[in-house]
Amino acid sequence: MLTDEQIDYLFKFCEKHYVYYYEVQLELVDHLANAIEAKMAEDKKLSFEDALDKVYKGFGTMGFAPIVAEKQLQVFKISKAAYWKFIKEQFGWPQVLSVLFFSTLLYYTISWNESAGAILLVGILFYGIASNLYHHIRLTRKVKKTGKKFALLNFSFHSNLGFLALYFLLQILSHLDEVHPLGYSIVVGFYIVLFVASDKVTNNIEEKLVTEYPDAFQVAS
Repeated sequence: MLTDEQIDYLFKFCEKHYVYYYEVQLELVDHLANAIEAKMAEDKKLSFEDALDKVYKGFGTMGFAPIVAEKQLQVFKISKAAYWKFIKEQFGWPQVLSVLFFSTLLYYTISWNESAGAILLVGILFYGIASNLYHHIRLTRKVKKTGKKFALLNFSFHSNLGFLALYFLLQILSHLDEVHPLGYSIVVGFYIVLFVASDKVTNNIEEKLVTEYPDAFQVAS
């Protein structure tokens, strides 16, 4: 059985070999510890350092790099799946009511008064950006307190899609001399869907990290 000091050394060893994400470190440390214990059990004269050296050489010339790359791809797929799941939810009942409400409100407001419609449009855009930033900053600060880096946060699929939606919305509007109120309503409806889904994925990531890595976040609280 390895000591706490030796386990701490394994974490530092992983970081020294460019494994910065806590999820990957945990998996590697567990694997390394079991493999080291097995080698030391086979050869009683083998030191911890020599056993670690033998185990690490077993990863090949690329070291931990393939495992890190595989983990990044895995968390990217998880985030992407969650994002599309929450997008689909926005078209379900009763979530779709909020999208229809604001789209319809914008349509009738623009039809009634273009200036008032422009104010409402800017308000919707600003709220989406502010909400997205609030959730992202809150999660980032919470993670920062742990002193750890998480692949699930750094390789999240949804991070910039809300702002990408805003960019395309502004591009569409800037290239049209005259836009029908219905056009505004449809584009803004999709904009709302993307931003709401983005916020939900951020909250989902926070819940997932806190649940799966309670020790890291318990220290931060």
